[in-house]
Amino acid sequence: MDAAARRPRILLAGSDRALSEIEAALGRSADLRRWVTVRWRPVAVRSLRRRLAGVRPVDGVILTSPAAVESFLAPVLPYVWPSEWRRLRYWASGPATARALRRRGGPRATVGSPEGAEGIARAIAGSPPLRLLYPRSDRAGPGLARRLRRAGHRVVEVIAYRHRPARRASDRDRRWAQRADLVVVTSPSAWEGLRRALGPGGIAALRRSARFVALGPTTARSLRAAGLRALTVAPGSSAQRFTRFLLRRLDHVRG
Repeated sequence: MDAAARRPRILLAGSDRALSEIEAALGRSADLRRWVTVRWRPVAVRSLRRRLAGVRPVDGVILTSPAAVESFLAPVLPYVWPSEWRRLRYWASGPATARALRRRGGPRATVGSPEGAEGIARAIAGSPPLRLLYPRSDRAGPGLARRLRRAGHRVVEVIAYRHRPARRASDRDRRWAQRADLVVVTSPSAWEGLRRALGPGGIAALRRSARFVALGPTTARSLRAAGLRALTVAPGSSAQRFTRFLLRRLDHVRG
């Protein structure tokens, strides 16, 4: 068996961009393969623009994924609020979402701690009552909006993009996955897609052989609800920090 074949295997389940910076950083230490288990389709731009037509600008915008930036913020806000959208406050679920906003010409966003919806809720907690715009997916659910409303804020929710089912993995890919050492799951939707891709037998094999890494507490809750116990919650999604974290996990696997 050659050296490459002996490298630990990491299966990264998420979107086509999630944690993109870690692939090059880990290339020499592990055989890392990205499985795109989160696919989405934007709602028609015309429909989204009509949704906000006549609505006065809000105080701030909640962005829980880069998909929210690409499907809603970039094609909608500059057109419905052309002189105001850059002056709004923005809260992002993590560094990747904040970077997507900046790439699209937006201002710096506040990234809460921990990453995800919990961090956003905490970051807004000390603010006086605000009018907030929350573009989300069809699967995100109303939990964050309800929490913010209980705190006295007004939240305008907009379904900006819809998830598409993940494809079933090929037999060859399933065989590779079932020998993975670490499985990184970036979101509850990524976990749902991984289950669909592998099927019950493939997931059962992974549960016996692999350790799981969840990105954020919400993802960890989804995995624990599925009965996974060999689970660690990653400390964040920045490339440097996440790479160090995974290398320590790999050392544990080797040991």
